[in-house]
Amino acid sequence: MANPAVPRMSRRAVLTLGGAALLAGCGGRRDGGRRGWFGFGRRDEPETLEPEGGFISAQTDPRPLAPRVDSMAIERVTGGVIVRATAVMPTQEYWDADLVPAPGDNPRDGVYRFDFRAWPPVDPTQVRVGTPRSRELNVGAFISNGDLDGVRSVAVVAQAGGISRGV
Repeated sequence: MANPAVPRMSRRAVLTLGGAALLAGCGGRRDGGRRGWFGFGRRDEPETLEPEGGFISAQTDPRPLAPRVDSMAIERVTGGVIVRATAVMPTQEYWDADLVPAPGDNPRDGVYRFDFRAWPPVDPTQVRVGTPRSRELNVGAFISNGDLDGVRSVAVVAQAGGISRGV
């Protein structure tokens, strides 16, 4: 009498091997591009955090410079430094403040330069002046160790000059 378990085992083995071969065929493309299963999940180009059209550079940044920089600090962290700067604006409601790398060669002559930029209030006639603390803007930027090669100091520039600190 034939053993009934033998046909089931061979049928199970055939189905398992067939399924494995099917999945192996989904793993790649002939043109060398990498994709996940069924073409989803992975893209051919490297992933980046850069927005479409690129970042706004200092040469095209339309935000005006802050009137002056009141304080600046440089803090060593893993992989580089964090530059922090504070400005007291003429009124409240300045927004989207940032330290923007200065246009042109940066660093230049051993100095890494940033421009302190911010948008003014949308309707300056409806804005209160308020206390100096309520008009304070704090911004920061990271400079990697690779970008610090040859840099002796960092400067933050505003309309009325700026502040510089050694690295």
